Amino acid sequence: MRGLLLLVIFFWGINPTIMKIGLVHIPPVPYNALRMFFAVATSWMIVKFTGSYEKIEAKDFKRLFTISLFGFFIFQLCFTIGVNMTTAGNASLILGTLPITVALINRLLGIEKINHKMVMGIILSVVGVVLIIMGSNKTFGFTINHMKGGMLILIAQIAYGYFTVFSKDMAQKYNNSLIMAYIVTITAILFTMVSAPQIMAMDWISIPLAGWLSNAYSGIIAVCICNVLWVLAVQKIGSTKTALYNNIQPVFAIITGYIVLEEPFGWVQLIGAITIFIGLYVTRKNKETPQAMK
Repeated sequence: MRGLLLLVIFFWGINPTIMKIGLVHIPPVPYNALRMFFAVATSWMIVKFTGSYEKIEAKDFKRLFTISLFGFFIFQLCFTIGVNMTTAGNASLILGTLPITVALINRLLGIEKINHKMVMGIILSVVGVVLIIMGSNKTFGFTINHMKGGMLILIAQIAYGYFTVFSKDMAQKYNNSLIMAYIVTITAILFTMVSAPQIMAMDWISIPLAGWLSNAYSGIIAVCICNVLWVLAVQKIGSTKTALYNNIQPVFAIITGYIVLEEPFGWVQLIGAITIFIGLYVTRKNKETPQAMK
């Protein structure tokens, strides 16, 4: 399972670089709407291929709608707007605190037990992210606009933490592919409702092949397949441990940026990457924690 998680984080890590190519040709909001359509089509193809479709009870559909609205949709909406209002350093740091959010939700609601080794792993992971940001020369902004963008990114991060924690119970009852098919479909409908004017105003015919390929990768791989595996990991090893792997993303991002975009890579970033992996190792050495607080 951890090998699949590393693959997920690799795909997410290179996603920003690939998205930059598409965003040259497609504005952020239409870009996000289009990749959600790709995700919807792919998710239902996976359900059809795996034969995992089954009728979902009405009460469970209500829970799925809540997870989609307050988790996946809020994340997509706030992240899309917020990332363009603040600096890359602010966004990376806030997203890097996802394991803290997931741990707090689990601890406050008594869903998963958080012990001192887990806390140490989370601290090391966040420190590693900070070192990578510092080594990447990404600036931190404190203007009003940056702070507003930072708040939107924080809301997005909390929303994804909510999605990560509460998708677990649904995945234990239904196939994880089916769960994500419903979640991305609901999210796509909601996102289309709030971005319809921009979608209608977009000249889709003028988009070059690079824009379409970038969007297809982001929708099919990053949004659909990676989140299917993410939910599976949450089911298998717990949401807190799964969330820790999120902080490996900057490692793959700086490697891809170095190779593709010739961005700088230095010793501080290397130390940050090592610190993140040490944090994961600390939690891996620990025996599997009980799923509920005693």
